[in-house]
Amino acid sequence: MTAEDSTQTEQPVKTEQDLRIEALEAKLSAMEKAHAQQVQELTEANRGLWAALHPAQEAQPAPAAAPQPAAGDTAYQALAGKLGLDTKE
Repeated sequence: MTAEDSTQTEQPVKTEQDLRIEALEAKLSAMEKAHAQQVQELTEANRGLWAALHPAQEAQPAPAAAPQPAAGDTAYQALAGKLGLDTKE
C-alpha cells in the first residue's frame, strides 16, 4: 500500500461546524417527517368530519310524467287556447 492509497481512503476531518450542521439537518428531517405524519392524520380526521356532516344523499326516484288531460276537457282546452297549444292530435 502506498501513501497515495491511504490518503484516498481517509475521510475528511469534520469540523465542529460540520457536526452542528449535520445535527441540525437530522433534526430538520425528523421534524419534516413528524409534520407530514401530522398533516396526514389531520387530513383523515377532516375527511371523517366532512362525511359525518355531509351524508351521501340517496338516489331520488325520477318523478313520474304527469298524466295528460283528455283533449275533450273544457278546462284543458281553455288553458291550451290561452297558451297557444295545439290541441289537435
